[in-house]
This record gives sequence, structure tokens and C-alpha cells, in this order.
Amino acid sequence: ERVRLLSQANAGVSAARNHGVALARGEWIAFLDADDWWHPTYLDSLCHMIDSGDPSTTMVATGFLNVRHDASAAFTSWPVSALPIERIGDLYAEWHRRALFFTSSVAIRASVLKALEPCFPPGETAGEDMDVWFRSAEAAGLAFDPTPRVYRLLVPLNLSGQLKVGQEPPFLRRIEQRANHATMPARLYRSARYFVAQSRISMARACLEHGHRQACVTWLRRASLTWGGWRWWTCLLLLPLPGAQVKRWSAWRIRRRSAR
Repeated sequence: ERVRLLSQANAGVSAARNHGVALARGEWIAFLDADDWWHPTYLDSLCHMIDSGDPSTTMVATGFLNVRHDASAAFTSWPVSALPIERIGDLYAEWHRRALFFTSSVAIRASVLKALEPCFPPGETAGEDMDVWFRSAEAAGLAFDPTPRVYRLLVPLNLSGQLKVGQEPPFLRRIEQRANHATMPARLYRSARYFVAQSRISMARACLEHGHRQACVTWLRRASLTWGGWRWWTCLLLLPLPGAQVKRWSAWRIRRRSAR
């Protein structure tokens, strides 16, 4: 009797999540996409952070693992070693260093989500979830369990890969507008703008890897807060190289990151 199955015509991921949020009756809301897996200890970890943490906490999340195959085979032998709980006060600054969580490894107070309705921007399929995470965390931050308790299945044609190269996700413009128009806490202004600038550096890299050099230059110019940083200069130094060399550099960078 505690479970309800809802069906609706396909109107996109944002519409589906918004419908679920609107009908939810619990105090907290967690998300689980169809191709992801929760470890049996995942919900226990969320409840522990909620019950033992700061009463003002509005978000709780855990770490996750990326897998490139069906996770069910490894599910029963998935090892979990508990790590200390972290308190993240500035999600913008922390996200620049590491992607802490994703849709299937976070829970948010229902009252916070309902106040944002419509939570997930209808019609958007790139960054629509990031928009919700940052808006929800701006006031009270995040309790974070870095232990990987969720499997995220990576597939070649997932929604996050459908954004056209060089096209800026709308949520970045909204973050920049909130920072510029003082509609977020003052302590976050600079880190929010810096996060947007670093995201534009990433778009410049993507343009360069696909041979769109002029678009790369455009994004480098727009990433004004990162001028002089190593990521900015790396893009600039790679501009004259042939496309094949840029792709080899990109592949090397991804291998090194994975190894770390």
C-alpha cells in the first residue's frame, strides 16, 4: 500500500520528475533512473545523515560508481567501506573539483522541491537536474557520504550526450543571472560565476576536439574569470594543432583521469 505506480504519455524526463514531485507525500524525495542501481545500504545512509545531521539540511547524497555494462552481475559482491560524512556548504566551489553525486544518488526535502515547482525545466535534457541541485543547495548546503553506494550505467547515447557541441546548457545562464542579480546568497557569487566560467572552458575543449576552432575561441573569451588558469591556457596552446593531435591529447587526458 506504500507503493504507487504512475504512468503518463512520454513528455520528457523533466515532466516525469515534476509529476512525481507534485504527488509525493513523504518528507524527502529520492530519484532512481531506470538504468541505475542502488546498493542495499544506500537508503540507510541517507536516513542516517538526515537523522543525525543538522536539522537545517535540505539535501543528502552519496558517492557513485560509473559502469559501462549491466551492473546486476556485480551487484551482490559490491564492496562498501564507510567513509566520513562531509558537510558541503558551497556546492559550486566543490563541484569544480569533483562531481559529487548525480540524479540517482541524491535526496532533497520535499518542501524545497515543491517550492521550486516546476523543479525540472520542461523541454530541457542537458543540465536540467544540475539546475535543481544548485538551487536546492544554495540556502543550506549538502550532507555528503562519499562512499559509492550507487551504480550509474554509462551508455553511448544517453541524454547528457545529446547537447550540441558548443551549445551552452540553459542552466548555466540561469546560474550566472542569479549571481549577477543577487538572487542567491552573497557568499556564493564568486564561486557560482567561476563554476560557469569553468564550464565554458569545458565547452571550449569540446569544440576544439570536434574541430570547431572559432567556437572554441568564443568560449575562451566568455570564460573571463579563468584567464591565466591552466585549463584556459591548455585550450589556447592546443588551438594551432591538427584535429588528430587534439583528439589524442583528449584520449590521454581521459585515461589519466580514469586512472586517478
